[in-house]
Amino acid sequence: MCHEWTGIDVLRLDKFYLLIRRFISKGFSLLKKNSWDLELVKNLIYVLDDETFYAEDKLQGNKVSYHVATIFLEERRPFLPFKLQVIEVLLKPFITAIGKFPDKVLLSKIKSGVLDVLLKMGKRLLKVKKGGEKVDSSCDVVVFEIVVLVMGFFAKFYELGSSVECCQGNIKVLFGLHSEFLKLEKDTAGSGFDFSVPNVLDRDDDEVPKLVPILNGGSDLGDAEVVGNGDVL
Repeated sequence: MCHEWTGIDVLRLDKFYLLIRRFISKGFSLLKKNSWDLELVKNLIYVLDDETFYAEDKLQGNKVSYHVATIFLEERRPFLPFKLQVIEVLLKPFITAIGKFPDKVLLSKIKSGVLDVLLKMGKRLLKVKKGGEKVDSSCDVVVFEIVVLVMGFFAKFYELGSSVECCQGNIKVLFGLHSEFLKLEKDTAGSGFDFSVPNVLDRDDDEVPKLVPILNGGSDLGDAEVVGNGDVL
């Protein structure tokens, strides 16, 4: 698809964007059916990574990478929760890419579509806990938010920004992310709350939760959504 992207008629682009989205969703479905086997996760992500971000043909199919970065977290929603090791593998291509590629558009897409979303989720959970609200630690979305708080993202961004292989133009963004996630993790450590990742089981059902948009009623959760069972997403 990257190879032929520049030859796609502009009127058919939406269909190909949808096809990419379907690829990602079916990839998650395959992994779930195989109980999130870590080797299979690595193999699938390698294919995605090798043919998009690290494609060797250097053709002008970079909009495929942009779209993958934009939709990746959206498509993972119906398949929560993930184990910590699985999340690390799934996010690795995006985190690595922002340190090595000078493509400013790709950097922006990964930051806004993946990393800023993770940061917002962690902040939201911490705010809810500080507000004294009861949090169901077994809730799929909450499990993912807890993982965000304990993954140590700040260290990853510092390592990337300090690397001799880091793209010079990306250093400022990387250290900005380092500062934001470091502040979040310090706030988490100082809150006194236990954010250990619970031992959750993968869903046995194949039903995709129905997303219902949250009503505009003064909610302070920004552009959050509510899933079918009432959990905030």
